[in-house]
Amino acid sequence: TGAEALVRWIHPEWGFMSPAEFIPLFEKNGFISHLDEYVWECVCRQLKEWKDKGYPLVPVSVNVSRADIYHEHLVDIFRNLVEKYDIDPFYLHLEITESAYTENPDQIIETANQLRHLGFVIEMDDFGSGYSSLNILSQMSLDVLKLDYKFIQNELARPAEKSLIEDVINMAHRLCLTVVAEGVETREQEQRLRMAGCDIGQGFLFARPIPVDEFEKMLLNSRCPVLSTVPAKDTKRKLILLDEDENYRKCVLDYFADSYDVLVMKNSKQAVEAIESLDDPLSVVLFSMTLPDNETAEFLSLLKKRRMNWKSTLIATVSCMKILDEKDVGEEFDGLFCK
Repeated sequence: TGAEALVRWIHPEWGFMSPAEFIPLFEKNGFISHLDEYVWECVCRQLKEWKDKGYPLVPVSVNVSRADIYHEHLVDIFRNLVEKYDIDPFYLHLEITESAYTENPDQIIETANQLRHLGFVIEMDDFGSGYSSLNILSQMSLDVLKLDYKFIQNELARPAEKSLIEDVINMAHRLCLTVVAEGVETREQEQRLRMAGCDIGQGFLFARPIPVDEFEKMLLNSRCPVLSTVPAKDTKRKLILLDEDENYRKCVLDYFADSYDVLVMKNSKQAVEAIESLDDPLSVVLFSMTLPDNETAEFLSLLKKRRMNWKSTLIATVSCMKILDEKDVGEEFDGLFCK
């Protein structure tokens, strides 16, 4: 579903240097902002290269340090970068560490709002590592909450009934945030996080830090989500949403309205009529697994017939309170997400 751009220094004399050796120094001497801007440009250049080659695109997260937040031209820097390399801002996810929010919340809120308005995805990084006010979460225009590695490790070491992970995830979902757990290293941790409703895992279980050429091979050999496809300038991809939850429908519509022509349906009858009348293909179908009666089977039956020609991606959504076995989901789905 994505990647994070990391910095590694291969020195000609000293060899491999861990970020723990040079990042604190750069933060002290002010060089960190120059390093960050270098990384942002490298990522934009790489996304442009993949786009020109016709490779499937996935979002890449980059770090925005505390020092960057105080740069008066930060919004212009990011705007100019995506214009220079002709890439959709959606593919550049901006990670702002939790601790930065406590220092100057008003400025960060204003800056994040401006960036999000331009189409960038805003992530709060390292959540659980500091003491940020929960009130900031409700004020911020955030898209993603990334749970800190140490927080994950500590909480997963506790019995499930005493862990705070599920509470934090439920809170984030009520705010319509996607939750990413950092530092996932074992299948047991992955299963605990799945059962708690976590959306995405990041860690050594899935991949260790790798050079770009190795990541390209993974990119080409994996099934990438259709959300990675950039539309033509004068067209919008079509996304159909079938869900019985009014609040959830509003969240999806607000999030995807700029990038997709979203067709919102609250029952299968509406959805079936919409699909039968469509001439253009659907890019994405977000479809609830918790519809009443036989609406699920009715909708899927029609969708399978049309989808063979459309090659659209079908993403099933399920309540965080309901755990499904793989046999219940089936291979026809491209993804299963907790809402």
